[in-house]
Amino acid sequence: MRNYSKNKSTYIFKDILLDIYKDIFKAKYKGIPIKTATQEAFQELECLCLDFSDVQYVLENGFDCARSRRRKEIIEKCIRKGKKVLKVVVERMMNYGGPGYWRIRHAGMFTFKKQMFGEKYE
Repeated sequence: MRNYSKNKSTYIFKDILLDIYKDIFKAKYKGIPIKTATQEAFQELECLCLDFSDVQYVLENGFDCARSRRRKEIIEKCIRKGKKVLKVVVERMMNYGGPGYWRIRHAGMFTFKKQMFGEKYE
């Protein structure tokens, strides 16, 4: 238990932030943590009311929806909910001497169209 005698609000605020960051870094895909996102991706996640655990769910349960060829380290996955499709694009960042981490590059939602995906995803 922490001593809150000096400045209670500061310590409580720090505890809340630590809890939030612990939840953020729990998200993993293929055993590698999803650590960060680009500034645009953070804004897109905020607009869609998503967090890193939602991104992890899409990566694990979604289907490959790359419309064009991407680099080897970039993964593009989609998941369909009704008439909407949620798309997440992540990039693997390498660390020297470690497994690295995933960085979110894009998150978006659009309407499902047969012409785009074909009949197999109906």
